[in-house]
Amino acid sequence: MLKAGLSIGVFSGGYDPTTAAKFEKWLGRKSDFNVDFFSYTEYTGSDPLAGSASWDVGVWAGANRPDRNMLFSIPLSTLQDPSLKNVAKGLYDAQYQQVAKSIAAHYPNAVIRIGWEFNGNWYPWAAKGKGGDYINAFRRVSKIFTSVSPAFTIDWCPGIGSLEFPAEHAYPGDDVVDVIGLDAYDNWNYNPTMTDPVQRWNYFRNQDHGLAWHKQFAAQHGKPMSYPEWAINYDDSYFMQQMYSWITTNRVIYVSYWSSNSGFAGNLMSPQYPAASTMYKSLFKTIPLSHH
Repeated sequence: MLKAGLSIGVFSGGYDPTTAAKFEKWLGRKSDFNVDFFSYTEYTGSDPLAGSASWDVGVWAGANRPDRNMLFSIPLSTLQDPSLKNVAKGLYDAQYQQVAKSIAAHYPNAVIRIGWEFNGNWYPWAAKGKGGDYINAFRRVSKIFTSVSPAFTIDWCPGIGSLEFPAEHAYPGDDVVDVIGLDAYDNWNYNPTMTDPVQRWNYFRNQDHGLAWHKQFAAQHGKPMSYPEWAINYDDSYFMQQMYSWITTNRVIYVSYWSSNSGFAGNLMSPQYPAASTMYKSLFKTIPLSHH
């Protein structure tokens, strides 16, 4: 379990410690942790979940950063069998146990983010209309991981906004969740006419299931908050200032910026967002390294 404090991480492209090192050099600060994703293609076959996990963990562990922790994103079902009910029944316990053992061998204090962004419709474990199955599957997988390493931190992480249904309808319970996360992207394309930075930030914070909801929901459950993925795809230094203030004045224990143009154009190392990049660097490089 992570200690209290604030850890700063990054997703700078998957499976690539060299890109992560370039980000650290750019920022002028080591990352406390990096974010990675395991395959959700299949349980068996050419790209299996357990095989993907073993390979990914080995890549990071071989990069000679023993002080770095990891946040691993764990699929709650796969395209091969999207059934959450089957996960809840235990059909894939062996695969999840193998994943947990692969991680624990090198990162026994890792953050384990299970079935993230379930309130959207883009992953096999989308929970709309299957809230009970999601809860049961999450509970089962969470217990598998903590039985392998009790020091794992379990993160429950919806995506920001109302999306397909209210995220709290798939909350699996305080006994199987350590941290309440939120993937918080401000996508310019969704609000292209909202050009005033103050108005835009206020909307981002106060929208249905926005930052204010996240804070309230976490407090209700006595859990710290996290932002395993956050980014903007436009040049706004005010947003960076406000997000820094939000993170550092609330009970947030780890955050990771999506500094990549894969899936979402958030890369801070490219020249695409000069003002936002400069502001991010000036603020976040000053946060002391956390040794969790």
